[in-house]
Amino acid sequence: MKNKIIVLTASLALLSCKKEDKTVIEQTTVEETAPADNGILVTQCYRAVTAIQDEGKTVNDSMLLNFERNGDSITGEFKWLPYYKDKKTGTFKGMLQGTTATTVLTAKGEGQTSKEEFIFDIDTEKVLVKMGEMVERKDGIWHYKDVKATTENAIPRTDCK
Repeated sequence: MKNKIIVLTASLALLSCKKEDKTVIEQTTVEETAPADNGILVTQCYRAVTAIQDEGKTVNDSMLLNFERNGDSITGEFKWLPYYKDKKTGTFKGMLQGTTATTVLTAKGEGQTSKEEFIFDIDTEKVLVKMGEMVERKDGIWHYKDVKATTENAIPRTDCK
């Protein structure tokens, strides 16, 4: 009888120590993620300085463009500082579609402040700023008369300071 009790106790002890193999399946939701820069502020800077010889001395024309991008929203500053003409400076804000920024520039130049369409394409090494004839529309903003007829001024990328 003692042997039966010992075997029964040992069997119960072994059965109680046996691990149960459970598989747990959790329900998860997969969300589509936006591009890597969505929600992250990206700052980029561009500068072009053109040296011009004038009566034996060197003078400079400069173009500077700096912007911050957050997803498809873009804001920044543009400065065109030609040696022979009045400067044009201002801030812009608008939208980015692919690599093209379509913005409105609040520009100051020749003693006037105006709002004008400001479009540029972003490349890895430069931006291409569109320039061309503009007409004022009913909204009070100057728009390119014909975007396809604009010229592009390349401004190389530089370190932001």
